[in-house]
Amino acid sequence: MIIRLNMGNWIEGNMGRVSPCPLCEEEEDTTEHVFKCGEIGEVIKIATVKDLQKGEKMLQVVDIFDVNEEKRREE
Repeated sequence: MIIRLNMGNWIEGNMGRVSPCPLCEEEEDTTEHVFKCGEIGEVIKIATVKDLQKGEKMLQVVDIFDVNEEKRREE
């Protein structure tokens, strides 16, 4: 539910703040960017932001966010 509502507080841009992605430091840190950030590897190919918007492939979408969150903790 948090992902669908773009309420992940670890995504800076969702809370009215703007900051670069802490993983790649190349693009703005947004929910949409999570689906294309090259720093989280091949997992981003299993679903797209359109899948999230349509409510499709939600298990795969959650996997993408789980990998992203794990990488952020490693930083």
